[in-house]
Amino acid sequence: MKRLLYIWLILYLAFLLPACTAGQPEATEEPSQAPTWQEQYDLGVRYLSDGDYEGAVLAFSAAIEIDPKRAPAYVGRGDAYVKSGETETNLAAAKADYEKAIELDETGAEAYLGLADVYVRQGDYEKAIEILERGTEKTGGTGLRERLDAVRREAMEDDPNSGTDGNQSADSDENFTVIRDMSKEGVQLIVKTDGSRTASITLSGLSLRDTYIVNLSDSDASILEYGWEVTMYGDQMPFGVGTTSWCWSPGLNETKALADMQHNMWGPGDNPEFANTYVEGDCSMHYTSNSITWVFTVPAEYAFDFKKVSHYEVKIGDVTKESGQQFITIDFYV
Repeated sequence: MKRLLYIWLILYLAFLLPACTAGQPEATEEPSQAPTWQEQYDLGVRYLSDGDYEGAVLAFSAAIEIDPKRAPAYVGRGDAYVKSGETETNLAAAKADYEKAIELDETGAEAYLGLADVYVRQGDYEKAIEILERGTEKTGGTGLRERLDAVRREAMEDDPNSGTDGNQSADSDENFTVIRDMSKEGVQLIVKTDGSRTASITLSGLSLRDTYIVNLSDSDASILEYGWEVTMYGDQMPFGVGTTSWCWSPGLNETKALADMQHNMWGPGDNPEFANTYVEGDCSMHYTSNSITWVFTVPAEYAFDFKKVSHYEVKIGDVTKESGQQFITIDFYV
């Protein structure tokens, strides 16, 4: 009898167990999560660093697909296109990516650097300079300013007769000889001549911007707002050269490029002791972030010899600076 009960218990449990588990869901593997924008971006950066530019393009493209409103992936893909080879197709694709990155974030320096680099590779220095000037204004980055200076030098080396002032040619002074090299109050004055009436004068130690706000509301009409001038005195008539911007319409508050200011020579007028009369002639200007250079020729009608100059008067003006620093005069005596 006990044996019969034992058999019935086994059969009952065998029947009950499947019934208890029938309603329970089967165990399944957890679905894998889709890659994030950051993961795809980091992958692109790694591929770019390893020299796998095709893989970098694919990874950055995937990041853009995930979130098309984040600028860094466009910059990364633009870099990958450029490094894939300087073909017309690659440069066009890189240009489009850098432009999109700037559209999304105009404060990102890398996009301006990349776009300017594309233009340099295409030989369009003027456009590259324009992009770097805009980027410097938007970001204030020193890296952009340094690259801007370098591109300007490259443009001059590529075409010595091309200027950065947009209107006049900045002649090369490679064949000139230094006749004066003096420093005072943090400003360096270098004077070179070709042995005749043509010379270059450079002021270094400055802090120059590409653009300035002119015709300010608090300026009076006909006053000098910005100026960098050098006047030469000695046992002869005075003569000067400079770049200036005057206020003609107070309150207009417009932006003017340094390159578009007046680059003039000045000679004696009614008072022969002062160089205060505009002189027509060949005068060009080019500059970097910390220096300004004029290349000019003194007209034949002026009795002037650079070797007879005994006193250089340097004037620097900026009405936006604090009182006492707006207009500075530094005298260099030989």
